[in-house]
Amino acid sequence: MKGIILKRISCLPSSMALPLDTLEKAMNQKLQLLLKDGRHIDGKLLGFDEYMNLVIDDVEETKGETKRRLGKIILRGSNVVSISVV
Repeated sequence: MKGIILKRISCLPSSMALPLDTLEKAMNQKLQLLLKDGRHIDGKLLGFDEYMNLVIDDVEETKGETKRRLGKIILRGSNVVSISVV
């Protein structure tokens, strides 16, 4: 009886970047984030972990017409809908 040889096939196109790799390249750069509750966060990425929890500095939060300065925050990754590097 012959053995079965399985070949691993990647589902991702070779040009697609992984989220943690993208965050690594975005260290110390300005980000714009959209949160699940509709708030927008602007700030500089200082750090992150494997769960995409983020440490962001010089944060400005926008909700509707209201803006406020928050300084340095830790943001739980599960609240983030999208991240843009500015």
